[in-house]
Amino acid sequence: MYRDLVSCKLGSLQDLKTFAEELRSRWFLDYESVDHGNAWSVYFSDPEENVVECYVDTPFYTPQPCREPLDLKKSEEEILDTTEMMCRKRKGFLTRSEWVSSMKHKLSIKKK
Repeated sequence: MYRDLVSCKLGSLQDLKTFAEELRSRWFLDYESVDHGNAWSVYFSDPEENVVECYVDTPFYTPQPCREPLDLKKSEEEILDTTEMMCRKRKGFLTRSEWVSSMKHKLSIKKK
């Protein structure tokens, strides 16, 4: 099992792709890339065997858990299309903005 998990949010899918390539080519580290529907993630272990996750939000929401393979060698457009198709097939699909709006509404109701 994991010792600890450290998560770092990156700015874009291209940043994630570049980071993953750097892990492999510069630092010779293997990584696992995962499509969670609501985020694209790269996982690797640091020298103390802690798990490090670097991720980027997607424009979609899908209930968790969701864990599908992510091929970072595909173009950004192909990755986006694959993720959207996967999310739309799952119960509870929303765009990220729809999900944020629904959560804001639910939270405002609870405060009253």
